[in-house]
Amino acid sequence: MNITYPQPQTDSLLGISNDTIFTVSVTIAIFVLGYIFNRVYENAKHKRELRDLKEFLIVYLHSLIKPIEKQIAAFKTLSADILSKKHQDFAYGDAMGAKLDILDSLTQTDIFKVFLLGSKKEKSERITQYNNMLDALEYVNRQRSLAKDQFKDFMINYGKYIEQWNNAVNAVVRYQEQFVSFAMRTDTPPNQDPFTGGFNKLVHQWSQLDNREEMDQVAEHLLEPLRLLCKQHQSDPRIHVVISPVLDSLQALRNRNNLISMFGKYLEDQASDLQAKRDRLAGSIKCLEESE
Repeated sequence: MNITYPQPQTDSLLGISNDTIFTVSVTIAIFVLGYIFNRVYENAKHKRELRDLKEFLIVYLHSLIKPIEKQIAAFKTLSADILSKKHQDFAYGDAMGAKLDILDSLTQTDIFKVFLLGSKKEKSERITQYNNMLDALEYVNRQRSLAKDQFKDFMINYGKYIEQWNNAVNAVVRYQEQFVSFAMRTDTPPNQDPFTGGFNKLVHQWSQLDNREEMDQVAEHLLEPLRLLCKQHQSDPRIHVVISPVLDSLQALRNRNNLISMFGKYLEDQASDLQAKRDRLAGSIKCLEESE
């Protein structure tokens, strides 16, 4: 006789035991909770990193303000020295000792996010401050090399005009000495020769000036009067020898003065533009400092 034993009863849903459902549910819950925890942790970690980056940016940007201000002052001082026309030896001062390419190693996306961190300013204003920072740093970095190159070109041209001037003025003085020497050898007092006498008088009067070495004074008290003297004695063959270095020296002076005027104005403009970028950078720093 076959005996049939009753099967044990188990709770089930759609044929799946509750134990299985419970096990799967717990596994899924643990996975979901783990995912949520990881996301929360990563977000919190990224926020901390952004806050650290913000603090770095504030310190770094502050470190640029003083060198920029020194560079502005250096431009103004150099411009004043050049425009005064009292100096011939000029030194270009590069006050930007700090590295301006540090931000190149950072992710621009993260830097942008830093400006969006809990600031009280409107989002559009924070974006503007971010762009202002990039614009200021790019300008300062570009301006450093450009201004140096412009100064080198200025000094090359300045030296060329000074050399032309010196050669021409030395020739003028040399001719005066030759004419006086010739008159003395021929027993003719220089003052009895209208051209040599007038030439000699101009050189003597100029040589008595305290500021006779200044180019504008040489032109005013020697070269221009000598040009007029040559004009008065057009029939004298000697003026053809003298007038050439006189005109060369006056042209060299005009070239130098034009160069000084243009480069002095260039430096003033650079100082003004750099001041505007400095102010923009200060605004970006303030935006970062006001963020949470």
